Amino acid sequence: MYCISFCSKPILPEETGNNIKRKIKAAGYTVKDIQKILRLSCPQPIYRWFNGKVLPSIDHLYMLSHILNVHMEHLIVSRYIDECDVDDYECGGIVSRTIIFSDYINGN
Repeated sequence: MYCISFCSKPILPEETGNNIKRKIKAAGYTVKDIQKILRLSCPQPIYRWFNGKVLPSIDHLYMLSHILNVHMEHLIVSRYIDECDVDDYECGGIVSRTIIFSDYINGN
């Protein structure tokens, strides 16, 4: 059993943007197509996603996942700081996992 602790910013915006861009292109969609499907007034938010300036909202990730026929988690690129065995980290119990999650949420 493994316990994974995350870094303070686990989502990599630039890599996520590149991943979304690749998947949209591979599926044969254009930025204009995505703009229309997501009912965006202009294409700028999509270009901001591609460049890693901002991440898509949960609603847009959900819609993109259906459009591209992938799970939302496959659109996001993330990293882990530490992956450790339970014996080493002593995080097998619910209390330890709660503390780790609490530290993650609070940025510690």
